[in-house]
Amino acid sequence: MVVPERAQPTDTTTPLEALLELARCAGEESLEVVLRTVAETIRDVAGFDAVVVNIYRPAWDDYKVVMVVGNEESREALEGTAAPSEALMHLFTSEQQRLPGVFFLTAETAFWDQIDNTYTPDIPKSDDPDAWQPDDGLLVFLRDSSGAPLGFLSMDEPLSGRRPTDEELRMLRAICSHAEQALASTRRNERATENARMLSQLLGISPALSACTTTQELLEAACDTVVPDLGFERVAAYGRGENNKLELRAIRGWDSSELLSKRLKVRGLEAMLTADREYAGCWLVDAQEVFWPAVAEDGVRSRRNGRGSAAWNDSCLLVPSRGDNGSIRGLLVVEDPTDRLLPGDDRRRAVRLLVDLVSAAWSGIEHRAQLSHLATHDPLTGVRNRRGLTDLLAAHPDAALLICDLDHFKQVNDRYGHDVGDRVLERFGELLRDLSRAADVPMRLGGEEFCMILPGTDHDGAIRAAERLRIETWRRMQGLIPERITVSIGVATNADGKLDAEALLAKADRSLYAAKQAGRDRSVALVGSD
Repeated sequence: MVVPERAQPTDTTTPLEALLELARCAGEESLEVVLRTVAETIRDVAGFDAVVVNIYRPAWDDYKVVMVVGNEESREALEGTAAPSEALMHLFTSEQQRLPGVFFLTAETAFWDQIDNTYTPDIPKSDDPDAWQPDDGLLVFLRDSSGAPLGFLSMDEPLSGRRPTDEELRMLRAICSHAEQALASTRRNERATENARMLSQLLGISPALSACTTTQELLEAACDTVVPDLGFERVAAYGRGENNKLELRAIRGWDSSELLSKRLKVRGLEAMLTADREYAGCWLVDAQEVFWPAVAEDGVRSRRNGRGSAAWNDSCLLVPSRGDNGSIRGLLVVEDPTDRLLPGDDRRRAVRLLVDLVSAAWSGIEHRAQLSHLATHDPLTGVRNRRGLTDLLAAHPDAALLICDLDHFKQVNDRYGHDVGDRVLERFGELLRDLSRAADVPMRLGGEEFCMILPGTDHDGAIRAAERLRIETWRRMQGLIPERITVSIGVATNADGKLDAEALLAKADRSLYAAKQAGRDRSVALVGSD
């Protein structure tokens, strides 16, 4: 912002009136207007012809010049420049404060050698000890109620040509306090507005998350919310896979997944989730710790790194989703905040709330899957029940069908009890699952009778599958009871590829009956309409 020169105020404008107008302005106007009014009030009331407004940028840990009241040469020299915070904060340990946060600097001050963005006005030197000298400067620092830096104002070229008195400095500090209040209020309002925006986004996405029918769909929706609605440019979503590992399932903001691990070990991840790193259910860690050796060649991972202790620096925010048993079932890895700052309390809570919504929807998906499994599977053996058998056969017109009956199973229950009988059924269910291909469907029809649907299987293949199952039955059942446990199997196939599910079932039943009639412990496949 550049403020143009303006005429001096009339003699009727008193300092008190100017302060009252400034107080009104600070409560009603935008930050830009307030800062302009403060600068002009300093010039008009405090009598400085040059006023520079510097705003603290936490992402860069510096103070940037945003407004210059002065001559054209000073504007060109200072506008848009920045000074490092470290050099300015050195003043508080090396120089005396005339008032809290107020420094009067002279040519002997070492501070001038530590910064580049300075401008020395073309005014004559004087032998008068109270005269303002070319290398003199006046700085007033602005902080919020917690002591966090907001900015500072620098003044030069007093109209009186004199160094300021204590009374003049008190007046100047009162004027600057309005800039302090305006900056602090703006920061609070910005945070409140951003927080309200994020909450609105989360409320909007909640129904969509609840409507997801798969975990993949759920993780994709979560990534779409993090980038960019929650103020980040990159996110990776992981879901629990095999071998106790989290598998990469979705990404946003990445051109490729080169710098992301395809899998993360749950045990290693749990070791990173220590109490000292946690806040609001999120863990801030070094990205290299998570993804080593998948690191950039130049050592820089993030596109949104800043400077200083509050700035983002190749970090990542880990936000786990845990299942009902407390174990990690999913993870969001969030990177590259758009403001280049380590995420504050509100942003972390927003991401945590999103993952909580994801977790609730995830549990809903799992519970629906469990209910569906219970509705279609036998709880004792773990294989499907006979619900939908005809539909499954209709979906595979090239399938063969095996119907199996454990021989003399009633005698097992009568001699050894139903607990032993249940273990026999459980073991046979395990055997069916172990011998099944990915497309095969083992089912329990009821009691000791089971079946296997074998898609894409011809007559010879069905006979081989039946014989393998028959032989493995007596091998795998050894030790459950003293006697040998065997199975009879009826085999049926669609010779012409034209499926009649009821006819196929009837044919398999007749084949099973023939196997029993022939002495049991055998596979039979009737041909034709026999």
